[in-house]
Amino acid sequence: MRYQSLTAVNQTGLLIGRDKVTQLNRPEGSMPIALDDWQTAVKVLPDEAIATARQNAQPIKETFLADQAPRLVPMA
Repeated sequence: MRYQSLTAVNQTGLLIGRDKVTQLNRPEGSMPIALDDWQTAVKVLPDEAIATARQNAQPIKETFLADQAPRLVPMA
């Protein structure tokens, strides 16, 4: 699974540019969760995701929310 993740990140970098890729991982030392242990995943992962997003809020804002999209102009 590690190599699948690396491949996805590398392909994303090729498609949109490596400088635009932000990869967020589980915190170091996180409790391992077995692939078939969905109950633990449901309990643990949402809080970890929120904490990770909060810790990386500034780079996320700078990368994804700094520019305003142009106003949509309908073609018809």
